[in-house]
Amino acid sequence: MIKLANNHRFRGAIHAAGLLYLIGMAALLIANHFLRPVSPFVALASTFNLYLYLAALPLVGCLILLRTRAAIAILLLLVALFLVTHPVLPPVSAILPEKSRGPTVSAMTFNLGLSLTSPDQLAQTIAAAQADIVAVQEMTDQSAAVLAAELAAYPYQISDTAIASTGFFSKLPILGYQWLYPPDGRPFLHVVVDQKGTDWHIFPIHFYPPGIVWSETRPLPRGIIETDLESEVAYMLQQVAGVAEPVVVLGDFNMSDQSHAYAAITASLQDSFRQAGFGLGRTFPNNFRLAGVRLPFPLVRIDYVFHSPHLATTAATVNCVEGQSDHCAVLVVLKAKEPR
Repeated sequence: MIKLANNHRFRGAIHAAGLLYLIGMAALLIANHFLRPVSPFVALASTFNLYLYLAALPLVGCLILLRTRAAIAILLLLVALFLVTHPVLPPVSAILPEKSRGPTVSAMTFNLGLSLTSPDQLAQTIAAAQADIVAVQEMTDQSAAVLAAELAAYPYQISDTAIASTGFFSKLPILGYQWLYPPDGRPFLHVVVDQKGTDWHIFPIHFYPPGIVWSETRPLPRGIIETDLESEVAYMLQQVAGVAEPVVVLGDFNMSDQSHAYAAITASLQDSFRQAGFGLGRTFPNNFRLAGVRLPFPLVRIDYVFHSPHLATTAATVNCVEGQSDHCAVLVVLKAKEPR
């Protein structure tokens, strides 16, 4: 058996490979910050950079076996770089006990996957979550009718598939709503609900997916274009900016948490899963099969619940139901912050 620590040539090669890999991932992070809007390839590579980290696991194993100072330094820098791009733990403040015990509101977003699943099963999944407010996307005429009939626990409902496939179901009284029409984007809702005498503004969202640049020789993507998506986000943020009361924006955003669109949203709103969730929070594609084998987890994170600083998230989970939609549902618990 070869002792890695005594094989100087092998040690040198592993150190060099680890350093080059670290430099490459750092370069991708920098390129994502500066070049993503103009480079479809950088946008694609950054969206799926998690799998570039996973591909390095054999190299990481070798660095661990070396146990040299250089190997440990490279490992620590790789871990730090990974956690910068993929925080898997909520902040410490979310783990500490809550100081106040005011009323909470549970919110759920769930892309129904058009006709992939029986509407009766979808209604059962929504009812079992027992959320106070629910935003759904990709609702058909059939599923709209079934959900309206089956979700009796939600007396306040908005669904108009003639306008959009987005729907909203609420246990909280709806004080008013309107459809908003971003230029070249999908219409989305602005709903005002009554939460214990306070107006909460809910924005159920379903943005268009980014454009895909395909290889000219093979049926493989070589880039994504997010210009229209960023325009939809900018329009939504304009609507939110004029609201002084608590805001919740939830739905299928068709953007990764590595995108500039995500950075624009989190500059003013807070990501509920990052505030109180554990893990990567990936939501799409659920139930994806490759050569007949179901992948054990979704590949990207595109479904979110954001909220204004008026609110705090006390719990956040991703619910991936086998055999139903191609999206996982996101369920969070929100509460109003006590005035300081």
